[in-house]
Amino acid sequence: MDIKKKATGFWLRNCDDTSTDTPEPAEPRNKADAAPASEYAFSKHRSWIAWTERARIRFSDRIEPWQNSDLVIRKALASATREFPDDPQPVLDLGALLETKGETEEALGFYRDFTARHHSADVMVAQLAAQVRIGDLAGARGVYEDLPEDLAQAIMTDENARVFLNALVCSGALEARDFDVTDVFFARPFVQNVRSIADVSAAFTDQFGFDYLRTLKRYTDSAGAHLIYVSLDNLFDVQNKTETERQILAEAIWERWQERPTWLKSMPPHIHEVYGQEPGFSQEYIDNIFVGPQHILHATKVALPNYETRYVNIRDNQRVTTDTPDKARNRVLFLGGSDVYGFGCDDASTVPSHLQRRLLDVDPESYRVENHGMRGNPLALCLNNLLQSQVNPGDIAIVFGYPPLPAKAAEEIGILTHHVSFSRPHDHGELFFDQSHVGPKGNAIIADQVAALVADLPQAPTATGDFEDGEIHASLKLLKYLIYRNASDQAEAGELKDYVDYLKEIRVDAEGRIGSVAVNCNPMTLGHLHLLEHAARSVDFLYVFVIEEDQSFFSFKDRLDLVTRGLAHLPNVKVIRGGKFICTQLTFPEYFSKEDVSQVTADASMEAWFFCEYVAKALDISIIFLGNEPTCNVTRQYNAKMAEILPEYGVVCEIIPRIERDGAAISASAVRRYLKQGDFDAISQIVPPVTLDYLRTNHAPANT
Repeated sequence: MDIKKKATGFWLRNCDDTSTDTPEPAEPRNKADAAPASEYAFSKHRSWIAWTERARIRFSDRIEPWQNSDLVIRKALASATREFPDDPQPVLDLGALLETKGETEEALGFYRDFTARHHSADVMVAQLAAQVRIGDLAGARGVYEDLPEDLAQAIMTDENARVFLNALVCSGALEARDFDVTDVFFARPFVQNVRSIADVSAAFTDQFGFDYLRTLKRYTDSAGAHLIYVSLDNLFDVQNKTETERQILAEAIWERWQERPTWLKSMPPHIHEVYGQEPGFSQEYIDNIFVGPQHILHATKVALPNYETRYVNIRDNQRVTTDTPDKARNRVLFLGGSDVYGFGCDDASTVPSHLQRRLLDVDPESYRVENHGMRGNPLALCLNNLLQSQVNPGDIAIVFGYPPLPAKAAEEIGILTHHVSFSRPHDHGELFFDQSHVGPKGNAIIADQVAALVADLPQAPTATGDFEDGEIHASLKLLKYLIYRNASDQAEAGELKDYVDYLKEIRVDAEGRIGSVAVNCNPMTLGHLHLLEHAARSVDFLYVFVIEEDQSFFSFKDRLDLVTRGLAHLPNVKVIRGGKFICTQLTFPEYFSKEDVSQVTADASMEAWFFCEYVAKALDISIIFLGNEPTCNVTRQYNAKMAEILPEYGVVCEIIPRIERDGAAISASAVRRYLKQGDFDAISQIVPPVTLDYLRTNHAPANT
């Protein structure tokens, strides 16, 4: 089955115990059996086809043995490039033949010779792809950027972008740690929508699947967590199929995916066999479970939007797992595609929900199960999301995939694997509702087997915390870059352009060292003042961004006013609004949950990228100042990511220690706590006069 072969691509290419040999084609017995050159040529011109046929005959008489038909065609095509110097087809055909023989450099010479004389989009695509294929990505980018605008636009189609992507995947360039994502000149077609980014993820998974599993293993080991790889039979694998199962395969619904929901909701006979015993089974039930929300880009992840129906619910960007305990010592994080998400199931019937109930029966506070699955989500996106999720010692990450991981590969990676078989005989009745998904009964079987795995897990490895971003495969860095670019393109259409225009408008014509600080000041404290005064002394001019997202106790308008008046004594400082791109729900959503979630992984990559690409360039900022917050997990991660990324753009990060009062760091949260208590004496010890006056005027009880 083609669909099955496609799904198993990267496994088959990389497994020592899986043969990928294909038989050599039989040699032609005589000249008449050989493929004519015209089969390799797709010219629109009859004269070219006729000429190549004559050339084939002419050259074939000179070459022995006759079986070497490629050499005949090669000589004929080379001669055709001279005979038809203005026709791109001979060059394209000759180049394609050379590249199939591994002679890409020679093919590139023919392409370049032609494009130096003619603006041919087809030959230019071939040239750029060849450059990418030999690893000269930066050179290809330079060629593309120098093209006339009309030719560049003609080249950059969705189809051609996929040609370039395939060349990049095959080039080996993504194996380099110093891979520069900005050299990917063909990124734009892939950032138009989430579907395109998911397609890139699928291509990367097919090529680098084993590398991803190794990365997952290193990451979970460093966190002191377990990693399990679970594979499932699909209906192609099942032995001793029932008549119902054979009828499902006969539908070949994978060939027309767009029709699948309609077909399933039409209640074909097998739906009654799979779901008939489920509580609430009805047309409404079926209509709900076979639809769901489309993916969205959420900061640096591909996620699910919140969604609510009677049977399918998404909260906090995750499919709801039912029966979760209020308290648990550890978590089970399920990652994978529609099998994990629970396509074709209500919330209570997904694998994570079934597993949660089984774990509660053993120990009510042992594990909280989280469903991180997304429909069609390949391994690259799973890994991207997991690397941005908090994993603690004793947690379990379970990755669902297809097909089974071969024993040699599992041993080399050091990963625990398990395969769930649905072959008969068994007494569970009908389980599959299409060729690759089981319904609630099948999910219960899976959960039973996973629960047994969890019960028998050995002791978790000791957390080392030594996993570094440098270990992340370059393809994942490119995937994240595409997400950035998508957010940028969306924003450029409106608010980002307006904000950059605003920055250019308020820009101060200052010389020397230009710095910046971003503050929320909720409200402004002596700690903020210490940081800002230090920063102002350290540079020739300082921009102070006040975070504009209105999700703080004090309004943006009041916070901006407090900072502006509080820094009025510093002549080299300009206070400006942060817009929608400095610590916002778009660029750094974790910031706004930092007081509610003590353990959260916060990835400030998008924040850093927006700042460097747009803000720093607009204002010539060469240094930023950050306040050290040892007690805040989110701020600590923010500072670390900024200090890692910004120097790559020539921006220095300086982290300033917080000042203390009576052995405790001064914080805005302490001010809000004292304000709630009405303790203005305590407030007066940790805020500047301008803040104290504001609080007394606007927030003091009426009788004080």
